[in-house]
Amino acid sequence: MTGRAALLTFNAGSSSLKFSLYHCGDGEPQLYARGQIDDIEGEPSLDIGRVGGNHRLARRWPRGAPFETLLEAAMDWVESQIDAPLLGAGHRVVRGAAED
Repeated sequence: MTGRAALLTFNAGSSSLKFSLYHCGDGEPQLYARGQIDDIEGEPSLDIGRVGGNHRLARRWPRGAPFETLLEAAMDWVESQIDAPLLGAGHRVVRGAAED
């Protein structure tokens, strides 16, 4: 990814972590890559790739793999894809509704 900067977004669920990498050049940020770590509490898997399908990484771990290991594998891939400064990272937070 060439350009002025990159943005990384996260969306954590109860058993998965989705993330997207955006290129920030001129104009609106453009989606560059996306990935997901599934079944975090079971037998986790990572699927990540550039938009357009090239430079893809798919990997599985045995039950009980530490979350830090999963996240490190994903971030290593992200770092290998960017040659611009990471402008920022954001995380989507959902607040549960009040119970009646």
